[in-house]
Amino acid sequence: AASALRKPNGGEFVAEGDTVLITWDPAAISDPRLAADPIRVEVSYDGGANFFDVIASGLPNGGFYETTIPVGVTSPAARIRLVAVDEAGNEGSDVSDADFTIEPQLFVTTTVLPDGDLGVEYSGVLDAFGGTAPYAWRVAAGRLPPGVTLDRATGVLSGTPVAEGVFTFIAEAEDAHAFPHRAAQDVTGMVGSSSGALRIETF
Repeated sequence: AASALRKPNGGEFVAEGDTVLITWDPAAISDPRLAADPIRVEVSYDGGANFFDVIASGLPNGGFYETTIPVGVTSPAARIRLVAVDEAGNEGSDVSDADFTIEPQLFVTTTVLPDGDLGVEYSGVLDAFGGTAPYAWRVAAGRLPPGVTLDRATGVLSGTPVAEGVFTFIAEAEDAHAFPHRAAQDVTGMVGSSSGALRIETF
């Protein structure tokens, strides 16, 4: 099964909960002595030192298999091993050439932002965890309090609130992955008089 595995073959970044396509070259493990369903796919989370987890077994030699990474599983040094078994039970295998990374799932982590007053300069920041930094931020729905703007690159909310009221919006973070992950959080902003406060909370 030498040089059979195509991807993930090292250097990729995926996140827990992602669907991952494992591919290989069927011709590289073509052998008339192979059993009818010879392919087993295993994963290591320690750079290939151990392959304790079997992702799938009894697969046809079709060249691909799609799997979902369980939530709660992360590793900076994951590898895939592709195993072929012949009719006599002899095994041949191919392992990812280098480590790939399984990152934590992307979450917007901000729960409460600083209070502010109507007509007074305001500053707060949205934070996220997981995925591949840096993050890009946007208001996916709703609107910010008038006078307050969101810096897409930093997640900083700033400006001077110019109107009273309750403002609800959805803050969305997108990571820098080649196939970006996104996470969103409902946010509510309350703008009061100078004797009241601006409070933006996630829930």
